[in-house]
Amino acid sequence: MAKASMVEMLGSDTFIYVRQGEENLVIRDSQGRRARAGDRIAISFPSTACHLFDQTGLRISASPKENVAAQLLAHAHGKAT
Repeated sequence: MAKASMVEMLGSDTFIYVRQGEENLVIRDSQGRRARAGDRIAISFPSTACHLFDQTGLRISASPKENVAAQLLAHAHGKAT
């Protein structure tokens, strides 16, 4: 589970900033869920709904058959997927 460090409620979207280990993620939620800074949040997502980028701003390709979370973490640590 990741810990929310900051939450921005911006109209129909909420941006939840989380830290999981050494990784920082920003989650855009359009479903009206309520979160507060300090909350523990379980993260899961379908690969077809993800847009992933590396530290240089380049898009990370994701196959729908792959575990996107594992691919993101592996890419962040310099491992090929």
